[in-house]
Amino acid sequence: MEFEIKAWADDWETVKNHIDHFAQFSGFYEKSDSYWIVPAEMNPFFPELKSGIRIREESFTNADGKKHRITRVCFKKKEILTNMEVNVEKEFDISNVSTFEELLSNFSLVKGLSKQKKGWSWNYNDITVELSEIKGLGWFCELEIIAEQNDEEFIALSKKRLFEVLKKTGIDASKIETRYYMEMLGERE
Repeated sequence: MEFEIKAWADDWETVKNHIDHFAQFSGFYEKSDSYWIVPAEMNPFFPELKSGIRIREESFTNADGKKHRITRVCFKKKEILTNMEVNVEKEFDISNVSTFEELLSNFSLVKGLSKQKKGWSWNYNDITVELSEIKGLGWFCELEIIAEQNDEEFIALSKKRLFEVLKKTGIDASKIETRYYMEMLGERE
């Protein structure tokens, strides 16, 4: 399970300075996402793929300067619970993007919107903190906990922890954004 909140980071430099003071720097990333979606007439056959399939090409430079690249496929079951995303996420790596895209096309999925994202990543008490610029949208601070547990008590505790860390970034809770990035990008099309 993935528990996540994201908030607008209007003054990203100040936010970055706050995060640098309380979290351990992990590295810099650039992520290029393409989304393959199920056409409306096919939805009854693929109910779990409502949010589509994401192909992410990512480059990451860790804190020691070591660089690596990866291409990863992801599909999620998404839900918003009181300003917090709760996702069941499945991922796997691929080595041949064009062959995989051909497979998706053969299953009648179509290429939808894409998203470009770059920024910095930190760790703080098992919480991933990312400060990201989303091309066409602006800057966001994303906070994420990954865990196997998903009972009500754990969800409430995760939300509390995420909101506490958000406060440490200097971002007010009123800046939380509950729309998905692809939803916001689609509104700008």
